[in-house]
Amino acid sequence: MAKIGKNILENLTTGMYSDSKVAYREYVQNACDQIDKAIDSGIVTPELAEVAIFIDQKKRYVSIEDNATGVREKDFVAQLGDIANSDKKIGVDKGFRGIGRLCGLAYCRTLVFTTSYAGEAVASRMNFDAKLMREMLISDKKYTVDEILDAIVTTETDTEEKDKHYFKVELIDINHENTD
Repeated sequence: MAKIGKNILENLTTGMYSDSKVAYREYVQNACDQIDKAIDSGIVTPELAEVAIFIDQKKRYVSIEDNATGVREKDFVAQLGDIANSDKKIGVDKGFRGIGRLCGLAYCRTLVFTTSYAGEAVASRMNFDAKLMREMLISDKKYTVDEILDAIVTTETDTEEKDKHYFKVELIDINHENTD
């Protein structure tokens, strides 16, 4: 069977998102898509729906968090670990390719997704070692996408209040060459 080589990750991160500001747009679009779904399903009212952006310039840290649907624990790894396998619909959702969440990998040391689904007493977290990914991409070794993802992604769960529902993206230690 064919193998997918490491260069596809470079194409989906720095290749597609050469302007670091686009990464923030992608994360805000994803949050807005979920806000729309949360409103439609009655999880949150339009008045209480929000996307919060926090920036710490000194720590080179940015977080984008919504209080929308969150992701079910049973769907978490597949939904966030799969690449270009989105359930979003063209013309309905703001994003639809299932690759936008990868854009932050080009611009920080660590990328973290944390979520909790309404009614579940668990928070799920996926950590990406973006620095290691970039090192593997420039290496002379022929890695597959699966080998790189296995090396850079870790997941964990923690307890959370059952009524919490959110999705949070954290870009930690943003690269110094990215002054945008």
